[in-house]
Amino acid sequence: MVKSRAVFAVPTAVVDHFLKLASPDAIKVLLYVLRHSGTVFSAHEIAAALSVQESTVEEAFLFWEQANVFDTMAESASAVQKLSPQPAAPVAPVQSTPVVQPKEPAAPVFAPKSSTNYLLRPSELAARVDQDADVRMLFELAEQMLGHPLKSTEQRSLLWMHDYLGLEADVILMLLGYCNTIGKPHVRYVEAIAIRWNEEGITTLSQAQDEVQRMTERQGFTHAVMRAFDMKRKPVTKQQEFIDSWKQRGYSIELITYAYEKTILAIDKLSFAYINTILESWEAAGITDRASAERAGQATAKSHAEPQQHSYDLEELKRLANPF
Repeated sequence: MVKSRAVFAVPTAVVDHFLKLASPDAIKVLLYVLRHSGTVFSAHEIAAALSVQESTVEEAFLFWEQANVFDTMAESASAVQKLSPQPAAPVAPVQSTPVVQPKEPAAPVFAPKSSTNYLLRPSELAARVDQDADVRMLFELAEQMLGHPLKSTEQRSLLWMHDYLGLEADVILMLLGYCNTIGKPHVRYVEAIAIRWNEEGITTLSQAQDEVQRMTERQGFTHAVMRAFDMKRKPVTKQQEFIDSWKQRGYSIELITYAYEKTILAIDKLSFAYINTILESWEAAGITDRASAERAGQATAKSHAEPQQHSYDLEELKRLANPF
């Protein structure tokens, strides 16, 4: 059997500048397109051939187009056609395609609320990594935390938080680490917290450490309440407000659990408002622990069971109320 020794060309810029920036899926898509130069595919066909999502194929094409890689390839005119919704009929081979000179990097467009429109080209990202040791360290450690090569959207997000929000690399990494530990290392979630930090003036590593500790304690307190109430889903906004207020007031989980038990006995359902009423009444009475609450409950039950003394003649009142 004769082995195939056919080869195909790969633009040198891919190896020189984008091997580290491009995701593995983006590399796969590019190699597939280069290998089948002149053939027209749909995004669905490429996705099926590579066992990836169609959205992954589209993101890969966007990455290579922004990197000007397709602009320097002979099949640049048909590159976009490969992403047509339906397979297209074969087209005549391109006779000649002039080499397009790389475009000047566009000035970044800063989005006021997110990195969505932070339009950095892959070539610009590569330049930042090469020239800025702080950014290079940020990307490398972020990859270690997340356990995968950074996607272009993740790279832009990290750089946006660094450049636009003014957060230092160590602050961003601390935030990313926190989000990773709670299972939410998503760009939008990380950015939402970063924006809040920026608004609240949390910019130094010391401030970030204090805030992460506060958020961790809040998360732990919430989970303890959920376990006490046997809750299977995350608290809704109003419920979380009650939980936060209980933490701020210093109510112990033990006392909250007892208030929950009293609520179930009284109305046979979970009611944050009812539990809150019980806790506030105990606070007003100076009760701060379960043992004190139990003693107070026993005293109340005993007083209700004892015959009550009146300063008036009860029988006389009954006679006056029923003269006939």
